[in-house]
Amino acid sequence: MDREKTRLDSPSLYTIGWIAALAIDQAAARALLDEEHSEPNDFHPSPSDMNNYIWGRIGIWDARNGAFMHQIKTGSYVGKLKSVVFSEDVANLINVLSTGTVLIHDIQSGSCEQAFDLSSPSGDWSIELSHDFAMILTASSDDNTVRIWDPQTQTKSLKRARSREKSILEVEISPNGRTVVLHTVDGHEIWSLRRSKFECLLVGDSDFIEFLLDYFIVVVAS
Repeated sequence: MDREKTRLDSPSLYTIGWIAALAIDQAAARALLDEEHSEPNDFHPSPSDMNNYIWGRIGIWDARNGAFMHQIKTGSYVGKLKSVVFSEDVANLINVLSTGTVLIHDIQSGSCEQAFDLSSPSGDWSIELSHDFAMILTASSDDNTVRIWDPQTQTKSLKRARSREKSILEVEISPNGRTVVLHTVDGHEIWSLRRSKFECLLVGDSDFIEFLLDYFIVVVAS
């Protein structure tokens, strides 16, 4: 006899893991679930909604052999998962919740080691790590501000770089940790991280930005 599936109370307890256009892609996504759930009790889609929904739990998997390791839990912290990034040494998983909290998890144990509370708990978040894990950068489309954090000392907001009233879609840091690129709704902004002021502002749609050691190369498609 099959075990009864878990059923949670509300769709708000979930976040989107995949959007699949093809049935084969949906099947692949379903196979990656650690545990499949029944649809939430408070799920009432519109009659015109023709989408198929799969509910479940996603954990950490070993890419070498496909073995499930464990589930990362947010513990007492609430909110939807907005952004996730691995540290360069793959020892930590850093994520931002919709409530404005940054959580740092240990990959091996799954435990939450550190947490930062952001000052603007709304909007969409992007997160980036320096290669030496000395800085965590978070960018919010709500107040168009990039915040730089020190994960070792848990110092909050060491510096702030504010976009020129343009919604920030993504933040990216150079390998040497000196330059930050803000991807905005109408182009890109290049900031000096050390001085926290503009080095250059690119206006328009740049399709590609690639960092090369101490420098950056920007290719703009017309």
